[in-house]
Parts: sequence; C-alpha cells; structure tokens
Amino acid sequence: MNQSITSCEIAFKKCFSKWAETDQLIRFSDPELPDMYDHNMTLIKTHGMTTIDIETCILAEFKNASENGAAFSKCICDKFIDESSLGTLPGEPSITHYGFYLLDCSRVEEWKENVECKTRIAASHQDIEDLLTLELANYGEERGEDFCTRRVNRIGEIFLSPGRIDACLIYHDEELAGKCDLFLHKSTAKIEDFDVKTDLRKQYIGTTLLKSVVKDALNRGADEIYLVTDEDDTVKDMYRNLGFERVDVWTEFFWGTI
Repeated sequence: MNQSITSCEIAFKKCFSKWAETDQLIRFSDPELPDMYDHNMTLIKTHGMTTIDIETCILAEFKNASENGAAFSKCICDKFIDESSLGTLPGEPSITHYGFYLLDCSRVEEWKENVECKTRIAASHQDIEDLLTLELANYGEERGEDFCTRRVNRIGEIFLSPGRIDACLIYHDEELAGKCDLFLHKSTAKIEDFDVKTDLRKQYIGTTLLKSVVKDALNRGADEIYLVTDEDDTVKDMYRNLGFERVDVWTEFFWGTI
C-alpha cells in the first residue's frame, strides 16, 4: 500500500465531507448532498485486520446504515479483497475493485494534443454553470437534472474555495469540451472526475487536458501523480497507454437499497 496516496485519498474526501475516525475506519458524510455516494461512505483501514475483522466491520457498517434509515450503504476497504474469502453478506452487495494508477511522468511529452483547445482553471460562477451544462449533456438522462444540478452546485462551492480542489476546464471553439479535477496533498497529486463531452471524444481533447493538468501539478511541486478507475472499465487501458501503472487495488461493497 502506498501511504502517500492513501493520505492524499483521505484528504481529498475530507474536502467534501464531514468525518469521524476510529482506529479501524473513517465515516464520511455530506449533509448537503446525502445522496452522493462518494461523499457518504466508510473507509475501512485494513492494516492489521484479519479477514474476519474486515467482514465484521463491513457488516457493522451495513447494520449501522440500516438502523439509521439510510437509503444506501457504501464501504471501501483499502486493499484488494477476494469476496470469496468472506462469508455471506446480506442483500447481495455490488462489489467493485478500483485500481490506483501512478503516472510515469517521463512519457507526458509524448502525448498528442489538440492545438485548437484552450485550458484554464474554473474561477467564476459562470464556469460552474458551464460545468453543469457539460454534466447534463453527458449524464442528465442517466442521473436526472435535479441530482446533476445539486451535485455540480455542491462541488462548485469547493472549486471556488481557494486552496482546495481545482476544476480544470478545456474549451474547443469556445465550448466547454471537458474537465477534470486536480488535488494536491503535500507532494502527491490526484486527478479526479476526468470527462470529455461525448460528441467531442477521440479528438485528443482528453490528452490535451490531462497534459495541462499534469504539467500544472509538476509545476506546483508534485512528485507523484495518480488517478483511480474501476478495474472493469476499459478506460484503464487508455491510462496504461499514457504511462499510468497500477500500484494498488481497493475494494468497494455497495448496497443501493437497505
């Protein structure tokens, strides 16, 4: 386990959520966006825990969510968990493995760029409105206009707060074509929420944006840069081609209904 990445991941989550910590776990909650899964979850710190300890902790968190009337329960273990090693969990949770990919920065100059694009950091309420337009274009039908609006307004508060998380925007023909977030914790940088407008993909807009973000992180003192992706998502192959190498895997247990 890469401790600097783990520390960065925890610090990133604390930007959006309140938290309560014990020796074994950290519970995150965001009363302003209680239906945002990533803001309302439990991180289980597995170091020194047996498989039985981990299973007991997951079950306790599920029970706690159920008794408190939560609509969902989400636990993430900070290592790979083979679900076959656990006993029967209630309600057949969805289990996802997330890969942590560290960038080989020596390859960044090889990335192709779209010279017609311009990048900048979100710094105004109009930028947040542009982000909402992008969110609705890509996910409005799937997630609903109400949730997309509340989500962008919530994270927009963070983006416009100095020294927390930067939303990096890329424009093509004066239109917002994509975005990703950059967070620095000490000398570790996290790239998050990378997205390009669906009808503008495969035009090197994404690599142009990532290249700009990586250079910004390096200029600000980062000596390691990582991102996280679902191990079942084919986008991980693109990241590997760009020089990201997997260094860790975490495991999520999610109950969409309790």
